[in-house]
Amino acid sequence: IMAPVVVMRRCVGARGSGAVRCRAGPGEARRRRGAPWEVKEYISKKTDRTVDRLGNFTRQSDESIADPMGWTEESKRALKFDIIARDVGREVSELAKLAEVLERLVPDINVKTMKAEVLSKLLLGMDDVSMRLILLKEVFPYCNVSKLVSRNLFLLLDPDMSKVMQGCEEVRGILAAESFDEGEAKRLFDQSPEMIVPSLFKEAVSEVKRLFPGKQAKSVLLSNPDIALSVQNLEHQERGNYEL
Repeated sequence: IMAPVVVMRRCVGARGSGAVRCRAGPGEARRRRGAPWEVKEYISKKTDRTVDRLGNFTRQSDESIADPMGWTEESKRALKFDIIARDVGREVSELAKLAEVLERLVPDINVKTMKAEVLSKLLLGMDDVSMRLILLKEVFPYCNVSKLVSRNLFLLLDPDMSKVMQGCEEVRGILAAESFDEGEAKRLFDQSPEMIVPSLFKEAVSEVKRLFPGKQAKSVLLSNPDIALSVQNLEHQERGNYEL
């Protein structure tokens, strides 16, 4: 966007002489007796220039920075499909249609920022993805399976599905042992989807019992999601599947 910028005029003179000369541009002579600056326009990378009363930017996040011209979400998506198409020998149009199906099956999945290598595995194994979603819904009928798998892509990508289902059964056992009902289990997975990993779930419960003796582990986990985050390891973190 076009944004104003304040440009100071350079004034020079002999020290102590009291004589000051300004390097003036066209029309500058008319403004010499005014303020020693002028306002010009320049191209900004910011999508907006919201400022406070002192002129400080109030939005300093990445969201306030505009993408380079032409580098749109559509062009990023097209480039990703082009890379995958060259690697696997498929048509870009075919991959785009498969991605649309994937986004309908898993609305929470972030195709836009997913690494091309990971997206390729999902698109080329859509039948397997569909089957896994059905199996997971059968085990956890009360859960938002879309959110669960989008935050834990190993549920869709692990080549050993029997191992994945065994882990899910372990998680069900922990839920039963800690007296989670279906509503409470849904809340747990909504706020901490990583608890689908049995080793993390066990560690979180153990840590709660150590820190809060005498309290129900489920009550603490549901009221303090940060505790679940504190026991995570790097093995299944979603950042490995997405571009930062």
